[in-house]
Amino acid sequence: MKKTAILLTSLAVVAVMVLLWQALHEELVVTGQGVRTVPAEEQADQYNAWVAALKNRQFAGFEYAGSPDTAQVQFAAYTLRLRNPGLFVAETVEIQLVSEPQDIAAYQEPSFMNIAPGREGTLTLTLLTDAKTPLRRDLVITYYVLGRLKTMRYTLY
Repeated sequence: MKKTAILLTSLAVVAVMVLLWQALHEELVVTGQGVRTVPAEEQADQYNAWVAALKNRQFAGFEYAGSPDTAQVQFAAYTLRLRNPGLFVAETVEIQLVSEPQDIAAYQEPSFMNIAPGREGTLTLTLLTDAKTPLRRDLVITYYVLGRLKTMRYTLY
């Protein structure tokens, strides 16, 4: 009987330690990899495809209030490296940005990602925006751990 009590107590202590570890380490560690810009005229095929998809309401990304008919536009690629220090999978990881009035559209690659415990992944959000707009943006990272939604913000410029 005494051995059973010791075993059960030990298992309970281990379970509490695992839960505390997860509670303290369920937030992803974010490292910004910078912003890469390319004028839309240098990526004419991609720009024309985005504009056609936007006008036909078939764009698979995020649409914003800006107009694709602006004289000078650029693609800005925001890249984040995300590491999962927790004990459970971070599922359906997605990044969005807090848009500016001149932002036209954005597309994330890959569209969704799962990050296993102790692993990392890289997400890129490509933004089509007015060339005169400052590139500083707040990125909102959302993901699920054990079915619970987690949200965090990261500023990149």
